[in-house]
Amino acid sequence: VQPLQAVLYRPLSAELMKQVAITYTNKVLSEEGTIQPIPIPSSVFIPAADGRLRVGYLSADFKDHPVAKRMQDVYGLHDRRRTRVTCYCLNANDGSKWRNKIESSVERFVDLHVVLAQEGTAGVASRIARDEVDVLINLAGHTRGNDAVTVVMARRPAPVQLMHEGYAGTMGGAEHTAHMTDRISSPPEYEGHYVEKLLYMPDCFFVNDHRQTYASLRDDVAVEGVEKARRLAYGSLPPDIPFLFGAFNQLHKIEPDIWDTWMEAMRNAPWAHLWLIKIHSRDAELNLKARARQLGVEEERVHVVQGYNEEEHLYVKAAADLFLDTPSYNAHSTGCDVLWSGTPLLTIPGDKMGSRVAASLNRAIGCEETTVRTEDEYAELAVALAKGKKGLRRRKECVRAGKRLAPLFDTGLWVRNQERALRMAAEVSFAHPHGSSGVPGDRKFHIVVSKRE
Repeated sequence: VQPLQAVLYRPLSAELMKQVAITYTNKVLSEEGTIQPIPIPSSVFIPAADGRLRVGYLSADFKDHPVAKRMQDVYGLHDRRRTRVTCYCLNANDGSKWRNKIESSVERFVDLHVVLAQEGTAGVASRIARDEVDVLINLAGHTRGNDAVTVVMARRPAPVQLMHEGYAGTMGGAEHTAHMTDRISSPPEYEGHYVEKLLYMPDCFFVNDHRQTYASLRDDVAVEGVEKARRLAYGSLPPDIPFLFGAFNQLHKIEPDIWDTWMEAMRNAPWAHLWLIKIHSRDAELNLKARARQLGVEEERVHVVQGYNEEEHLYVKAAADLFLDTPSYNAHSTGCDVLWSGTPLLTIPGDKMGSRVAASLNRAIGCEETTVRTEDEYAELAVALAKGKKGLRRRKECVRAGKRLAPLFDTGLWVRNQERALRMAAEVSFAHPHGSSGVPGDRKFHIVVSKRE
């Protein structure tokens, strides 16, 4: 079972998810045959001659892909006086604007997809090792088409290797020194869910590029943005809906329990409508509407729209009054979209990383009132906000203020905090003796980056 499929499609326990990851990693590595880790030249962290920390990002998704979109400005925002950044790319150039933006903004972009095809993962690892990278970051994890990244990491081309961003869960192997996360997404009491140590970012580990990429939805044009959103959205929805719940996560995240909770809220707020997108199965749409009827909700109040283009999708999210999150696997990129559009996000954190990211987003924007503990509280707050204009207005004002003042959308601040985190990871890992696996800092402890500004 592929771990990403397991975490998306089944409400598995965190312990079982960990075992799935361990089993899958072992399978991927065994299929590669004998893997000889590259010897680490020193047990002491020695910066480059110019004093800069040498950081590498490894992925097969430097293309039209959610991670590339979220991080397109991150690479260029690094402080070149202190950090040398290299992107190691395992995919062919797709010609997308995101690939072009990354290539033009990062200090070094190394395309290794031909090396991978001709020399395999050993050739890729050797090429990275020759650059004497201090910290290598896996941006892919157990996502589709990235098994080669896992194998490269297992060859240990860098002394400190981190998992970050692409996959919300443990990798299940000894190839990663730590997993970059935050205290909401991965509370210390859940450390047993991870094989890796935890590297805690001070705000939210999940980075985004909305302030740079979607400047047209800044707070000072929020009213204009909402008006445009309603014009676009109401081209597909009935006009003059009194209250609109938005549920923009993909179909496979919508489980029966949360659908029933949504219907409970709809039944208790009979003037409200529910807006879904990205349901590409007519049978699934019919099944959802049939369940709505069974629970006393008119199917005419459930609207399915098949999506919008790249320029429109953020504007239309501003037309929703309240976003309803999926507890099993939250809105991650979509959660950032929703909050940047000015719409409050209602969520319930679970016990797995993928089910806690939306709560971390709410905390990082300073609007934790819409993070609740139970499905009963979820339905009650949804109905209360549908009934009470004042309470909804206050939460929308919180989101709009957070867009300006809170850390969530401050990509520059995120990069500065990450640079401190990476240097701490290098220094702390090398400060401890090798464990039985031969990985620096093998002992299980965590690294916490404190707030600075």
